[in-house]
Amino acid sequence: MHLDIDVLDPKFFAATYFANPTLVGDGSGGGIMTLERLSQILALLDAQSSIMGLTIAEYLPFAEFKLQKAFEKLKIFA
Repeated sequence: MHLDIDVLDPKFFAATYFANPTLVGDGSGGGIMTLERLSQILALLDAQSSIMGLTIAEYLPFAEFKLQKAFEKLKIFA
């Protein structure tokens, strides 16, 4: 199964391309789905089939990148 995480509404899930106002997309815009609805859909798929693999694409953890930058000079992470 393949999931493009940018189906989620960037107002509620910030780790997508469309949640970063400094980036310019291709004009397609971000998604409108909530995490709750995505969870419901995935649960239904899981109940009705055997999921053998899951690809999560378009996940862009901007906050984690900033945190990594803040920690990069600490010896503990070298």
